[in-house]
Amino acid sequence: LYQINSVVDANNLVSLETGFSLGSYDTARIGADIVFRLGKAGEVYPGIGKDDIALENMPLLADGEGAFGSPTSDSTRAMITLETRSCLTVVFSFSARSKLEEALALTVKRFGRYANPSDAESFIIE
Repeated sequence: LYQINSVVDANNLVSLETGFSLGSYDTARIGADIVFRLGKAGEVYPGIGKDDIALENMPLLADGEGAFGSPTSDSTRAMITLETRSCLTVVFSFSARSKLEEALALTVKRFGRYANPSDAESFIIE
């Protein structure tokens, strides 16, 4: 695999190991009130390294400014850069809770080893 930075690399490694989609977002670039919803008609955002991503009827994360992440592709607005100091990582799961718990445990392990977080917490939102 190509290397981007420690957060993105840990994110991609866990995704490959688990088969789950993960998204990591720079918290300085997103609002505090985040919702998980379906994309609206005509809703798009510029994907990382891609053209606009059509989001209609897709599960996505949004804040007050609009959509910033989905299981298929993340936006350039919230992407992790070398300047990122705080991030939110989401494991998107449409599987049994036990599979999510396994993926989350591996995520914590991989981020702990490769991204060296100074303060981390993990939890499941249903």
